[in-house]
Amino acid sequence: MAATAAAAAMEKKNQKKLRALQEFDVEQATGTCMRIVPPKISGVGDVSVAVARLDGTVAYIATGLVTPKASTKKDPKPAGTILETWGKPGSIAMSLAWHPSKKFLAIGRQDGLVEYLEDKPHRLIMHHTPVRALSFTPDSYLLVTGSDEGMIAIWDTSRPNPAMVHHVMDAHSSTDGGNGCWILSLAVLSDSRRFVTGSVDSTLNVWNVGQIDRAMHTFSSDGAVWSSSILQEPPRLVAGNNKGGLQIYSLEP
Repeated sequence: MAATAAAAAMEKKNQKKLRALQEFDVEQATGTCMRIVPPKISGVGDVSVAVARLDGTVAYIATGLVTPKASTKKDPKPAGTILETWGKPGSIAMSLAWHPSKKFLAIGRQDGLVEYLEDKPHRLIMHHTPVRALSFTPDSYLLVTGSDEGMIAIWDTSRPNPAMVHHVMDAHSSTDGGNGCWILSLAVLSDSRRFVTGSVDSTLNVWNVGQIDRAMHTFSSDGAVWSSSILQEPPRLVAGNNKGGLQIYSLEP
């Protein structure tokens, strides 16, 4: 027992302590919805993040950090500096997604509205319950959204005025015969055709935008799937549930 305790103490001593590179407060931040600006969009320089706020706006915040190849001659903007504010006060933002190649943001709101903030704002109306999940396809042509009524909507964002091209009611169905289950997470594969939705019903459905009438495949989880992400090569799905579980699935044919 003594040897085991000594070994555990030595291991704990050797563990490297991880510290935050920056810490800052964002006034009225919801604390549940934020997205770092992808380097492809921001370019070399300051690292910034979009943060949802309780008044319904989204703040564009400097982190005080810079990309690896940024010039050392210019100091980064102080952490926590609000660079821009997007949207108008109203329904809280529940989900955010950056356009793959441009500084445009899609916002899913608590009242079911989806806003697409391009050069001018577009209001995409289809959902009637909170939109907790949304994502652009990597080719930037489509925006996929999912809401608490279990609905998936697919929007063509290549048009001057984005328009819905497909939708699925009850994409995740309630086991008691009621309305569809909440869609909590959404991830798109690199082929821009397939995407995965995670739900409170403890399942993950794999879809193809060309055959949207039914899911291609369903995976089971140990709990409500609140987060999911895609490893592109080899294709793997990583999902986290409300019981603290992390599961990895193969998406190979």
